[in-house]
Order: sequence, then C-alpha cells, then structure tokens
Amino acid sequence: MGLLDNNDIDFISACLDEIASDVDEPITFKRYIGKIAGDQVMGTSDQYQYNDLDILATVRELTLEEIQVSGGMYEYGDMEFKIRQKELTNKPEYADRIVYGSAAYKPKSIKHIHLGGIIGWTIRAGKV
Repeated sequence: MGLLDNNDIDFISACLDEIASDVDEPITFKRYIGKIAGDQVMGTSDQYQYNDLDILATVRELTLEEIQVSGGMYEYGDMEFKIRQKELTNKPEYADRIVYGSAAYKPKSIKHIHLGGIIGWTIRAGKV
C-alpha cells in the first residue's frame, strides 16, 4: 500500500471542494464531438461540433520563465487551467477547446494530476 489511502484522497478532495469558491473560476469546456465536412465547390468550411460544459477551474497566465524554458511551445498570453476530476471526468483531448472570459483556447499540453489516482487535469493552452 502507498503512503496515501482512499480516506486521505477523499479528505484532500473535500478540502479542494471547500476552497473551490475562493480559487476556481467559471470556464466553458468545449468537448469535441466531431465535424461536418465542408464543400469546396460551394465555398463552405468544415463545421466543428462541441458539447459545452460549464465548469470551474483554477486559471492563471503562464509566467515569462515558463514561456522562455518551453522551447517555443508556449507564448505570451498562454494560460494554464487546472480542472478537478469532479468537474471533468473524461480525459481532455487536444481537439477540445476552453472558453475563458471572451477568449477561446486550444490545448497545447495536457497532464493529469495524480495523487493516489487521477484527481484532475492541468491543461496549458493558447488562444485560438
């Protein structure tokens, strides 16, 4: 058995739930479900389809240091979204989108937050 058991993980999750109203912000997570092909002859482009989920996440802008050491992966204005497992039960995908404020973001990196099991996701994303 590891250092943490299910009671510990439940306690940590309850603590995160308790502070969520102080640190989390509303976002719209757009789960990609498919696309309708456009028609080149008619001049219409592909139409992407999403299911919208209004959830909470801890949001912050990436620091200049994080951008500098990323080897060009991130740029000024990219954001980090930490989403708890309770809010988003399925693994995020790169085709998904996040709307925060009036801007839409496309995931550049997706990592799970693991603590005796997956308790959430860290998504770093740039504007679409």
